[in-house]
Amino acid sequence: MATAELTSVCRTEFDLPSQMHAAFTAQDSHFDLADIELSPFSGPLTPLTSSCENSPRIPEASIPSLSLLESLSPITLEGSSDIIPAALVDDPRQLTMPSNDRRRARKNVKSNIARAKKRKLASSSVDAYLHKRGNPRKVKKALPLLSDLPTESIPVASTGYVALDSGPTMQKQFKLEELVGDDSKYKFRLLRAQTESIPIVDSGNRIIGVVANHPKDENWDVLCRQAADALESNRGQCDFTPEDVKHRRGKFASLSCGVSHGGRQQGPDNLHHRKKNQKVLNDLNNMECFKRFAGFATCASVPFVDFSSYL
Repeated sequence: MATAELTSVCRTEFDLPSQMHAAFTAQDSHFDLADIELSPFSGPLTPLTSSCENSPRIPEASIPSLSLLESLSPITLEGSSDIIPAALVDDPRQLTMPSNDRRRARKNVKSNIARAKKRKLASSSVDAYLHKRGNPRKVKKALPLLSDLPTESIPVASTGYVALDSGPTMQKQFKLEELVGDDSKYKFRLLRAQTESIPIVDSGNRIIGVVANHPKDENWDVLCRQAADALESNRGQCDFTPEDVKHRRGKFASLSCGVSHGGRQQGPDNLHHRKKNQKVLNDLNNMECFKRFAGFATCASVPFVDFSSYL
């Protein structure tokens, strides 16, 4: 009451004795204004504006207009009757997320952005396609199989990617005992796969091949049987040309798939087949067993490849 009565001084003319009497009696009903002598003020009456000017003011920019608040879609917090305009919140999750969680979320976003930049830079580097999956200690301890083959004397194409055909050869299918053993005139050596990979080197100590075993997977034999059954069942659905049935790899039907670098083409390109054969190849390549075979072949050979010589 006292504050309300004294505030009216700033707005209207008043009777000072009556206003002070009302103000003091509001605080103490036993207070009597009759014991106080009031001296008359000889100057002109002026509004008391000092108390109003010194009062703190609210910036107009921080007070939203009524039309703005009415246009905002409200958001009600669970378990509360308070309504918060949605436009006043940058992220709706901030309404229910504690401050620690908000800081952690911002930190995670920054970390994700930093990792994305690192991956982008790594993908553009010269060794982006080098999968570092080999154990260096195992590669160093691998015992190589030495051979006296001079690979520099092998006839190759001018591009250096493929070897030249050596011409007509003996059209005969050999048995294993005809190629290996003391009585064989060809003197091939039989090297059975072991638990560790075995690199094959030429006369210049260059790796020209890798003999790999198989992964430590109990289901590997099951995958091999699945692949054999799939090839057997899909063979009759393909259209083979005479070149597909009889070729330098043997007398068996085969279809090549993947990337081709030959045929006088200007760059590497995928091999194309007729729709019937392409469907069979796509179905086989999408099988889990062939995916596992391809992945294991890559992992087994990559640790022995020196990519620095190609850079």
